[in-house]
Amino acid sequence: MVRQPNGVLPIRIALLGAPQVRSADGTHIFALPRKTLDVLAYIILQRHRTMARASVAFALFPDDEEELARNSLRRNLSYLLSSLPAAPASTPFIQTDGKTIAWNVRAPATIDLDEFEHSIAGGRDAAAIAIYTGELLPTLYADWTMAERERLRALFHDALLRELQRLRSSRRFDEAAMVARSLLNDDPWREDVVRLLMAVLHEAGDRAVR
Repeated sequence: MVRQPNGVLPIRIALLGAPQVRSADGTHIFALPRKTLDVLAYIILQRHRTMARASVAFALFPDDEEELARNSLRRNLSYLLSSLPAAPASTPFIQTDGKTIAWNVRAPATIDLDEFEHSIAGGRDAAAIAIYTGELLPTLYADWTMAERERLRALFHDALLRELQRLRSSRRFDEAAMVARSLLNDDPWREDVVRLLMAVLHEAGDRAVR
């Protein structure tokens, strides 16, 4: 496993599709219990701000009494910190004290959400589509996932549509049809995409929608 000069093992965090934490070189997977992974996911989704520990405990353990929720957060956070690679005090993955929690944006970690959004912002739709391996935390049904899940899914659909139109303009009809079907697999009620697929197949000389 390749470590940085400061001795920290870089990690890759995937929250799209099957959530996973592994070393950046892919040689090691950091197995985390479901609740501990939820704690990490919540901190990642709020990675651009510092949060009060009490608000995090309430969001993650809404059915528990306040003290029990705080204890659950403390226990899972402790397990998370002990499971991630050791890091110098100056560059921890997570910055925390008795009152606050924050993701360290300077930590040696690659996050698929950042890669996806950077690809979208940079006009690299094909790269964004490849990164989006599934919905955000697809098996976690919590209030704090819903809006972000739908936002990312909408970005994915927009990228697919742009890629479909680009391929169609380039007369790469087979590839355009594949992208159209991918979009319809994820959102079968898109009549506009059905019409686009029919047009692509017609232009390719295949009048039957397969």
